[in-house]
Amino acid sequence: MSKLNEKTENRDCAEYKVLKKILDNYMCEKFGNSLENIENNLKDISTRLKDLQNANYYVNLGNKYSVDGDYTEAIKQYDLATQQDNNYYLAWYYLGEAYRQLLEYNLAINAYTKAVKIEPGLHRGWYYKSACHALAKQWDEAIESLKKAIEPLQQTNDNLPEQDEKTGEQQYKEKAKADPAFTSINDPYYLACFYALVDEKEKALEYLQIAVTGQDKEINKEKAITESAFNTIKDDENFKNLINNNKSQEDTTAK
Repeated sequence: MSKLNEKTENRDCAEYKVLKKILDNYMCEKFGNSLENIENNLKDISTRLKDLQNANYYVNLGNKYSVDGDYTEAIKQYDLATQQDNNYYLAWYYLGEAYRQLLEYNLAINAYTKAVKIEPGLHRGWYYKSACHALAKQWDEAIESLKKAIEPLQQTNDNLPEQDEKTGEQQYKEKAKADPAFTSINDPYYLACFYALVDEKEKALEYLQIAVTGQDKEINKEKAITESAFNTIKDDENFKNLINNNKSQEDTTAK
C-alpha cells in the first residue's frame, strides 16, 4: 500500500496520469462528462432507487387487488406506481392488464404501449397489446404487435410472476391459436396474416384466397405481396398461384 500511496501522492508521475485517464474514461461512460459529475449522478441513482422501491410497493398492492378481482382499485395503485416512477415498465404492464380485465381495450393498449416502449423485450406486453388491438378491431396494429410478440427471444424481461414455464416464440404462437381475440377476427385478409404468423399455412392460404377474390381483392393482393406476415409461405406454389393467377386474370380482363 505504501508504494501505491507514493505513486498516487505524486500526481505528476506517468503511471498516475494513465490510471486517472482510464478511470476518468470509464466513469464518463457510466456517469457523464467528467469525474466531477459522479456525486450528482450518485444522488440521482439514489433517488431513482427510492422511487423504484415506492413504485414497487404500489405495484405489489395493486397485484393484491387484482388477485381479489378488484381491478378498479388495482388501477389506482398502478397509477400511483407510474406517478412515482414513470419508467417502471412493470407498473405500466400491470395497469394494462387491469384495464384489459375491465374490457377497456384502448386504455389497456395505451398502458401496454408505454410498457413495451420502455422495455421492448417484454414479449408478454406485445402479446396482450396485440390481443387488445384485435378485440378493438384494429387489425393492422394487432398484426404488427403480434409480430413483436412472437419474435425469437434473445434477452427477455418476461420473468413475470404468472409466466408459463415455456418461453420463446412458440409459447405465444400456441397461446394465440387458442385465443378468441385472434380467431374471431372477421376480416379474411387479417385472418390469413394471423394464421401465417402462427404457422397454420393451410388456414392462411384458405383465408388469403377469400381475401384476394373478394370485395377488396386488389388492395389485399398488393398488400399480400409485401406483407412480412406471409414470409414463411411466400415460396409456396399455392401462394404464388393465388397472387399471380389473380393478376393474370385482371390483366386479361383489362385488355
